[in-house]
Amino acid sequence: MKGWIKEGRYKAMSLLTYKGYQGTIETEDDILFGEVLGLENTFISYEGKTLAELKQDFKAGIDDYLENCQLEHEKPECPNKDRAKI
Repeated sequence: MKGWIKEGRYKAMSLLTYKGYQGTIETEDDILFGEVLGLENTFISYEGKTLAELKQDFKAGIDDYLENCQLEHEKPECPNKDRAKI
């Protein structure tokens, strides 16, 4: 899926999607990393050396967050589609 970021001009950016959550794909020094978009009170980040590792860590981060919410009897924060757009 393609998203859009603004850096003086518009540029295409790939996003990861899982269970209704979207996350960025960024790279620095041969490491891939990102964060889940559209959450106001929760920060979920992930990383990997390969795209497969990045996707796995992204999904694991969301699954862990949802499991912790269930264990704590808290309602998980739903991604705000308006906040997810950069």
